[in-house]
Amino acid sequence: MLLPPNFLSPEDQAEYDAYMARFSEVNHYYEHCTVPVIDWFFKQATEALHHGLWLPACTSFLNGIETSLRVTLKLKSTVNVQQSVPVLVDLDGTSVMSNALMRKAKQEGMPIELLSFPAEKNMLAKIDAGKKPEADIVRLRNSLCHGNILEFIMSVKVGSPDPIRIFTPGNCCGLALLLSALSKKWTVGLHQYWIDNNLTSC
Repeated sequence: MLLPPNFLSPEDQAEYDAYMARFSEVNHYYEHCTVPVIDWFFKQATEALHHGLWLPACTSFLNGIETSLRVTLKLKSTVNVQQSVPVLVDLDGTSVMSNALMRKAKQEGMPIELLSFPAEKNMLAKIDAGKKPEADIVRLRNSLCHGNILEFIMSVKVGSPDPIRIFTPGNCCGLALLLSALSKKWTVGLHQYWIDNNLTSC
């Protein structure tokens, strides 16, 4: 919504613009909804992102992607064109984030190529190869969601001959922004997949 020129002070205008940017990004997940047990991960990740909470943003985006794969595969195995979508009670029988889970999703026609990172050229080959090497999205989920932040530690020199290794949540800022962009594309494709397979009424 556009406001009249000079209606707000520069500080208030900046705050208003930030609010509208956050609102627009969160609204994306309402427009491309599936079910709350999936959608809220992405909405909360986006809220965390806009508040500078980089680690919660990363883990929530990654958990949202994993949950979306598991829930979709669970529902896909029990629904058909003649029946309504069943009530989801548990995720028994679906594996956690792995190349195998991604491979199963690919076999079911899910658009998993949307989960490839920009610099990752061979994600589908990794998935087809077996457990190792892991697709980047799998590796990152398994690292961050198990508390392994070693790859995000930075080495800096502060006057001593030996560099000091440090970690702050800001080290994950770039990854959080990357996961946000990837999640937006993924949820668009996932939403369409749910429509095409009679999994949602959104």
